[in-house]
Amino acid sequence: MQKKKLLTAIALLGIFAISNTSNLQINAVDSSSIKNYTVSNNNKDVTWDGTIDTSWYNENDMEFNISTPQQLAGLADLVNKGNNFSGKTISLIKDVYLNDDRIYSISLATNTYDTKEKILNWIPIGISKETAFSGTFQGNNHYIYNINVSEIADAGFFGNITDAVIKNLRIRNLDSSYILQAKNNIGSFCAVAYKSTFENCTSRVTIKEETGENDISVGAIAGTANNCTFKCCMDQESIAIKNLKGNVSLGGISGISTKSRFEDCIGSSLIIAKTDSGKSYAGGICGYGAEQITRCKNYAPCFAVSTNEIAYSGGITAVGMYDSNETEIESCANEGFIIISKSDSGFDGGICGYGGKITNCYNKGYVTAVKGTPKTYIGGIAASTATINNCYNYGAVNSKINENDNMSQNIAGGIIADLDGKALKSSYYLIYSPTEDTVQNSIGGAKEPDYKAAITENDYFNSKEFAELMGDAFFFKADNQPCLKNVDQTFKGDINSDGIIDFYDLQEARNIYSNGFKTLSQFCAADIDDNKIIDSDDVNCVNEYIIGKSKAVQVSKNSSSYYECSCNEIS
Repeated sequence: MQKKKLLTAIALLGIFAISNTSNLQINAVDSSSIKNYTVSNNNKDVTWDGTIDTSWYNENDMEFNISTPQQLAGLADLVNKGNNFSGKTISLIKDVYLNDDRIYSISLATNTYDTKEKILNWIPIGISKETAFSGTFQGNNHYIYNINVSEIADAGFFGNITDAVIKNLRIRNLDSSYILQAKNNIGSFCAVAYKSTFENCTSRVTIKEETGENDISVGAIAGTANNCTFKCCMDQESIAIKNLKGNVSLGGISGISTKSRFEDCIGSSLIIAKTDSGKSYAGGICGYGAEQITRCKNYAPCFAVSTNEIAYSGGITAVGMYDSNETEIESCANEGFIIISKSDSGFDGGICGYGGKITNCYNKGYVTAVKGTPKTYIGGIAASTATINNCYNYGAVNSKINENDNMSQNIAGGIIADLDGKALKSSYYLIYSPTEDTVQNSIGGAKEPDYKAAITENDYFNSKEFAELMGDAFFFKADNQPCLKNVDQTFKGDINSDGIIDFYDLQEARNIYSNGFKTLSQFCAADIDDNKIIDSDDVNCVNEYIIGKSKAVQVSKNSSSYYECSCNEIS
């Protein structure tokens, strides 16, 4: 509709200019004397032209400011030629575009247009393990827009990093034309990371790839991470990988994550891992191999498909093991659907597919196996071989969808399908209205509900009594299942958690919008409209609440009542 209006306006007026946030300029002459003209984006000061600038660098200084994409390309050139920048800091002081030079050819005679995009391919910083970046990259909460990497082994803004720090950076693709494509590892921030830290990194890059015969590991932040730390990182788009032959390991933050740690991270990307011949791993936060996952939350569906081998899927991680050790998963939550489909066998869990030491967690997502997956373990918290303590499952667990799926061998439990000698303590699940396919027992294989763990009344799940039963890691909030401290928000708008919403919360909202969040609960309190993004709309909601232009919503915590911020205007 917008393009049609644009063409109509041009035909009527002939010559004019339009300005918007993309600095789009339209230049034309009298339509009676010419039939075609072009529309071009003239962000020349921030859009890469394919050239390299290294004039900003000298060997003596330890800190460098970068403000243009040409200088970023210069950094890549220096690193790829052997300068690892160990002990040095690069600061990005301006948003940059790696691609944004689009040319639209418009015909006034036919009232049509053709899009001819000039896409520049980014060469990752640290193109190989031998030329890995080892410095600090300070993004200062600026954006890198429109990254495109293809025809390479490892794709990302960084290719390889070792002993590096990447922080306060945002990467976003504004158009689906820009892709990340590689044979082995894909991450919008980094393809392969070793002993490095990612802090306050946000990816808004859709990754969609059909690969050949290689094992592939993909994450929104890092493709493969070994002994790394991720703090306050989040993904906001989707990851879909189809492999013809080989293993597929996908995670909302990182794919293969050997001995890595995740704190206060958010997964909100649709995850689809599919392979015709190989193992498939789909996790809301990471694929597998993490050492510790703390205070993380996933909102999006995770699908794992493996036609001829095993598929693993979990709301937080697909497999909770590294070496022979259990991944420690504490104070984490999942609200996304967790599904295995068309696989020879599989492990499907609300928090973790296989393994894990799971403490103080909850699942609210639907967990099931569909379309011809005959030998699958399905659990509300975990599928198999997990140690579970003080968790609850509010999501429905189904062992099969219909009679034609040949899934009679599936084992499902409201908490776990196969305990396999591990411990299960102080954990609970909701029994939904009994149907042939809805799980009634806490552990797979049991014939009767476990009434020490089973809760048959939905209202009890929302009660203060149940929140107190869950212990100090949880708190009561009216009309909600027990909320996790330091994960779920206390009240919308109360960003500094002092019990009231005032100017200090507005300052916090502005700070998070400009500089990123420090804790998951802080993020949730500032996300007033629940769209999983802290933007100007959230800041405006807090401001309008304070000055009395938006409605207050009364809620209860324990025995007290408070008023929560909303975006609903007072009529």
